[in-house]
Amino acid sequence: MYSLLLVDDESIILEGIYEVIKEAGMPLKEIQTASSALEALGLYRKSPFDIVLTDISMPEINGLEMVAKMQKIWPKTEVLFLTGFQDFEYAREAMRLHGFDYLLKPIARADFEKVLKKIQKDFEEKDRQQDYYKKFEREMKEYENNSRRDFFEMLVTKHTD
Repeated sequence: MYSLLLVDDESIILEGIYEVIKEAGMPLKEIQTASSALEALGLYRKSPFDIVLTDISMPEINGLEMVAKMQKIWPKTEVLFLTGFQDFEYAREAMRLHGFDYLLKPIARADFEKVLKKIQKDFEEKDRQQDYYKKFEREMKEYENNSRRDFFEMLVTKHTD
C-alpha cells in the first residue's frame, strides 16, 4: 500500500484528480491533498509520500522547486508532473528531477488511468526486487553461518583426532 500526495493550487482540479485516483483502485493507504507547494512541503516533512502528483505553476514556489526540496528529504518518491504548460524547460527540469511522467492538462481520464496503472506496476516491480534481495541476503547469511559452523566442526574434529 502506498501513500500519495496531490498538489495543485486550483481546487476544482485537485478535487477532480482526487476522485479519479480513488476510483482507479490503486492500492493506496492514504491520499492527501495540498493547495500549495508550501503546504505540500509541510506535509512531506512530517512523513514522505511514495507518490507525489503535482502541478508545476503555482504561487510562492513552483512544483519543480518543491520536488527538488522533497528529494533532499526522501529521494525515492515517484513524481508525476501535471501541468497546463507545454514548456520545454519545464519538461527538461522534470526529467532532471527524475520525474516519473510529465502530463499535460487537460488529460483524458483513460490516459491518466494508464499512467496510474504504469506507476502501480513500477512499484510492484520494485517490491518484487526488494523481496528478492531480502531473500538473497537471508540465504547468504544462512550460508555464512553454516560455513562457519562447518569450519568450526572441522577444526574441532582435527584437534580431537
